Amino acid sequence: MSEAVEIDSATTETRTDRRFSWETALMRASPLNVWMSAALIAVLVFSSFIICIWWNELPLIIVEGDDATLTADAWTALCMALLWGTIFGVAEYSRLTNLADLRGLKASGLAVEESHLAGLAFGPTKQTRAKAMRYGLLGIFVGAVFYNLVYQPDGHPVNPFNATLTNYWFILMTLALFVQIFRNVSYSRGDTISLLRNLDHRLEIDFFDIGKLDGLGRIALRRALP
Repeated sequence: MSEAVEIDSATTETRTDRRFSWETALMRASPLNVWMSAALIAVLVFSSFIICIWWNELPLIIVEGDDATLTADAWTALCMALLWGTIFGVAEYSRLTNLADLRGLKASGLAVEESHLAGLAFGPTKQTRAKAMRYGLLGIFVGAVFYNLVYQPDGHPVNPFNATLTNYWFILMTLALFVQIFRNVSYSRGDTISLLRNLDHRLEIDFFDIGKLDGLGRIALRRALP
């Protein structure tokens, strides 16, 4: 009885220390499925761009020859909006499916660390979240360099006294995208290291029953999605 109480206490402490990132919490709070939620995020981001160009009285569509097409800024904004949706969608899809596959692998005999399962089921630890925040700060720096060296020469200067709302939108979205990318790299890196610890000296391969390892193949392939 006392042993069971200790296990329950440890589980409670593990859950207390863990919390989903705001990105995961947002996706879990959505009443829609993963990909519908991701599509909604993309639509909202692109809609915010449309509001900015409407405010600045800039065109969304131009006519080149006899064909109507989006402006260069609109195409860029559309790509950024799709990236936002993809980042959120892939992260949540990977979390849910990796958790299901790891539970299946554990049921088939693979020794999976409880901490790894807890990270997917209840969120990362405070230490992991802090590391992701540091990666995000690095993303701000890289995003600023990217904006100034790659995008700014195309006519989007960083000038607080002579910048349109659309300029500010591109600055904000560029920096925020790099923050998200670097945060996801941090979480993905930690998850991969944890998975490798699970596999180190714990996996026995039966060549007459390799179907049990299908989950590992799916998890590995999902690593390529981002």
